[in-house]
Amino acid sequence: MNFSFSAGNPTDINKSIPLFGGPQSVFSSTKSSNSPSVKTNEQTNIFQSRGINVKEQRVDNDEEDEDEEEEGEEVGVVPLPDAPVAHGMMNEFSKRGRTLKFVMHPLLSEGTAWIDKKSGDAVVLPEETKIFPTSIPGTNRSVEYSSFIIESHELYAQLQDAAQEAAQQNTMDENILPAFAQRFLQIIDAWRRRLDDEALSDAYTLNHCLFATYFLDKNTTRAEAVMNWVNQYIPRPSNEETRVIMTSMSPVSQPGFWDLVHLTATRGLFLQCSNCLKQSGIVAPDVRSHGVLQSAISVLESAPKGAQAFMAHRQWRARAITFGDDAARLSDSSLRNGLTTLSKILRGDIDTIFAFAETWQEATASLFLLHDPSPARLTEYFEMATQEFPVDSTLLVDEGCAALFANNIPKALVCAEGLDICVAAHMADFCDRQRMLDDFFDVETIDRPSIRDYLFIKHAEMCFSTSEMVFVGVAYLRDTEVDESITLIRNIVTQVYPQDESVVESLLAVCDEAGLQNERIEIVTAWSKQQLSKNKIGSALQWLSSVSNYVDIRAIIWTLLETSLLQGCPPLPDPILSEYLTSPHLCPDVIREFLAPYAIYYSYRAQLAEGNLPDAAAYLTSLIQFSYLPSKYALALMAELLPILDRTQPRVLPASEITSVMTLFYRLQKSQEIKESLDFLQDVLDEAKRIVVKEGAALDDFDWRAPFIDEQRPASAKEVSRLVRESLVREISRAYLDEE
Repeated sequence: MNFSFSAGNPTDINKSIPLFGGPQSVFSSTKSSNSPSVKTNEQTNIFQSRGINVKEQRVDNDEEDEDEEEEGEEVGVVPLPDAPVAHGMMNEFSKRGRTLKFVMHPLLSEGTAWIDKKSGDAVVLPEETKIFPTSIPGTNRSVEYSSFIIESHELYAQLQDAAQEAAQQNTMDENILPAFAQRFLQIIDAWRRRLDDEALSDAYTLNHCLFATYFLDKNTTRAEAVMNWVNQYIPRPSNEETRVIMTSMSPVSQPGFWDLVHLTATRGLFLQCSNCLKQSGIVAPDVRSHGVLQSAISVLESAPKGAQAFMAHRQWRARAITFGDDAARLSDSSLRNGLTTLSKILRGDIDTIFAFAETWQEATASLFLLHDPSPARLTEYFEMATQEFPVDSTLLVDEGCAALFANNIPKALVCAEGLDICVAAHMADFCDRQRMLDDFFDVETIDRPSIRDYLFIKHAEMCFSTSEMVFVGVAYLRDTEVDESITLIRNIVTQVYPQDESVVESLLAVCDEAGLQNERIEIVTAWSKQQLSKNKIGSALQWLSSVSNYVDIRAIIWTLLETSLLQGCPPLPDPILSEYLTSPHLCPDVIREFLAPYAIYYSYRAQLAEGNLPDAAAYLTSLIQFSYLPSKYALALMAELLPILDRTQPRVLPASEITSVMTLFYRLQKSQEIKESLDFLQDVLDEAKRIVVKEGAALDDFDWRAPFIDEQRPASAKEVSRLVRESLVREISRAYLDEE
């Protein structure tokens, strides 16, 4: 199927947890090319999230696409919210040199589209520079279906806990399974009605058949459970049919009265059948007829149920035979035929049951309930019924239920997988707990996943297609014993976008449990990157320190210093970093070591603001002489000495400090790094001009750049560098004149 894109109604892009295309280094030098971007009027933060590197796919309505449409090939239309391309105008849009690009998410059935230029001459209007979330039609399940999966998983988790407790008490899983099976059946029943989902309804029927056949409550016989399943799956007689006959003036005179009596008996609806006889309006012509009728009603109302049903069945069946023999001697032909047939049904006469049955399910259940409810005979009755009423192999639910009666559990689970993978996975789990799958392993399949693990993996993969259910999918994978599960977990945990700290903690817990150390580092790095985009620098440093990511910590510190030099030491971005700078003893050792250069600069600015020039100068010169100071920042830091070296100020630097700075200055002048340092110094000057001229803001009172803001003749980096050299020379001269 091909897909085209058209304008549609606006939708909320933030309705679900997004996923990212894998964490990147916070300060990677690699640029994302041709990736979608969003323009905003908000102020740029110190740290911004980078785009995601993804492979593009261009979606154009070119001539080849037109030819395919003319041939009648089906084309799916994917609506884009607020898209500036009117429906049917894609060709016109394309002729103007623009194209629509689309990126598919590596795991989800959704992606992102955006408008871009076909060539450099094309024009993309401002209102078109946005991204459009998209999803492939028919691949996403509803939010309500996700709720069904989540509720099913909650029950599964409770079953896990109950099984562990049972193991500690040396009891068997089989003792707790029927109650959980019934609860799971109720969950499916409620959601299939709410969703009106035909496939889920069929899966419910198949699951109900499994539980009726193998997971029995101690108060219910297998025959009763199977008949209850049939009565729900294929209900007969209808309520309307019963109402029409039984509300007439004389029900017994209605043409379908005895058929109704016989059908309710065949379906095991004994009380309903008894009520039909009581309310029939039958007038017994003699005492014998009255006695036989009462015997029939008594037999119906005394049908054995529950734990005593199997033991009492033979005696009850003998009573049915007795009243049938008595009925055969009645003079009233209608009453005689009706009660005789009823007796044959109750004693399990095969030919009579087949005469009233319409499906193999109905025939099997009736024989099982009425002929002999011994569990071992169910398969025998199924084979007899299917000879008369063949299984419809075109229906998965029909074929799956037939497989259950034939004791072919794997085939039934395969059919369940075709209906609903969630239901199939849980069916396999119940079967596995009851050791019903042990007989289906052999040497040839021992190196493959078990049936239960296979379905768990498939269910987890389906969960991964919806971001809200990622952790549900991971939970299923953790309960398998397959290497493939670890691979899937490794692939998915680095794709979940860390929306908040709770998501991060959950992802890290998964990594710790699965031993995924590299993925743990990637997740923390991605989360710290998001923290940086919100100027939560202290939090980012803490997270990076937790995974020993010292490369990015170092990059953050130098970026902090660079930003301060450019902007004139802006206010501290967040409370955590402020606490580290003002209370160094609270700062972790590793972070304190990397934070030292910025902390020294911060202390220099603080002393300068308080007018303490000697201490300010000492901090600044110590930073300039820092062995690992990038040469890029050297000239900008030396320029900060200009107000301190001013002749109008008292001399605060000893000759040895001035000499050391001069030595570094001349060494830098002769090095290859001088151009980079001059370029950054020019950026510092240009930023000051932008702040004052374009933004109309004022520089800090202690900002050394204030004298160099001149719109007519802006100062250059080379001029400032020369002035720094001259100031250093004059200051060393003054030091010697002062006899130092």
